[in-house]
Amino acid sequence: MKYVLVEDKQYVLLGPIEWRPRMIQNEIDSLDIIWTVPPVEQGYISITDRYEIYPISDIQIPNHNGDFEELAGPFYTFDNKQATATYNVVNQNINNIKTNLKNKITAERYRREIAGTKITLNSTEYSIETDRDNRAKWIQLANLSGPINWKINGSFITVTNLEATAILEAVNSYVQTQFDWEKTMYDLIDSKVSIDDLKTVEMPTVKLIGNI
Repeated sequence: MKYVLVEDKQYVLLGPIEWRPRMIQNEIDSLDIIWTVPPVEQGYISITDRYEIYPISDIQIPNHNGDFEELAGPFYTFDNKQATATYNVVNQNINNIKTNLKNKITAERYRREIAGTKITLNSTEYSIETDRDNRAKWIQLANLSGPINWKINGSFITVTNLEATAILEAVNSYVQTQFDWEKTMYDLIDSKVSIDDLKTVEMPTVKLIGNI
């Protein structure tokens, strides 16, 4: 259970915290109050007419949209020797919202960037890796004298210089498309002048990942 140290049933001086006698004692001592904190939690405690320790019986956290809103508080009410903590939902700063939305867009661009693409060689469709390590492989392939025996999707095929160049161009085009999409989304986000306008931006469902 968590507790708050309260002055005049208005001002929270300490908390919410677990029962930590030493921390509470330090706060009591700073108030020049002669009183010893019990080593074991006891629920509600009246220290003086002005100072009390309340157990927090309930914490009410309203639903909110983390992309655009945040919680303000906690705010406390005190009744029947217990405290109730509540939060209010407020809008985030619009510039912070834009930054967070752009982070999500960047994460989605990276997911797409490394997802791979497809290319057809001699009437056969192949999956081509587009992650940053494998892109160096396609550059290497395009710079070799052909024809070349190259392993793609677990099978060897003979790749001409023209085909190797086509693979590299397809990879580069695919990757550039993802960065172009990211810039378009950045520009769209920057064009919005209100939070309500930002809420109209259709965002992909993404998870933030590293190396973006």
